Amino acid sequence: MSKRIVIIGAGLAGTTTARELNARGQAVTVIDPQAGETCERPPLSKHLFDGSRHHLPYHLESTEHITFVRDRAEEITLAEAAAESRYTAETQRHPHPLENHHATAGAIQLASGESIDFTHCILATGMEANRPEVPEYPDALPVYDLADAEWILDRVNSAAEALNVGV
Repeated sequence: MSKRIVIIGAGLAGTTTARELNARGQAVTVIDPQAGETCERPPLSKHLFDGSRHHLPYHLESTEHITFVRDRAEEITLAEAAAESRYTAETQRHPHPLENHHATAGAIQLASGESIDFTHCILATGMEANRPEVPEYPDALPVYDLADAEWILDRVNSAAEALNVGV
């Protein structure tokens, strides 16, 4: 059985990992609601108005070895390891490290109801931006993704009066 590597998260860490594994000929599945559309966030806000689109270096294309699943991972279930292949505190090692090293290690349940088995799972979910409510500024929001940046840019380009934009 060959490796089935699943990466949950398509931000900088997930995208970089997928690229590195792809360069080595390893097939991976990237699970993220925005898989294939993610971008590097700091330059996204820093270059919002100069048109340079510096956020694109982490854009990842689907290839022969990279499959995108645009869904949310809801639950990870680990398979029970055979007693003789479990890591034990007494031995501080796997007693039989090469036996069943490509056996199914678990499954990921997606929001759609689909389930994906894996031999290796990489959690690269990053973090969610803090989106505080500011009563005096109902349109206040952080620049967390390309849609946020484009929304702000559209507002600035169509504004008839001064706007408070902090980037």
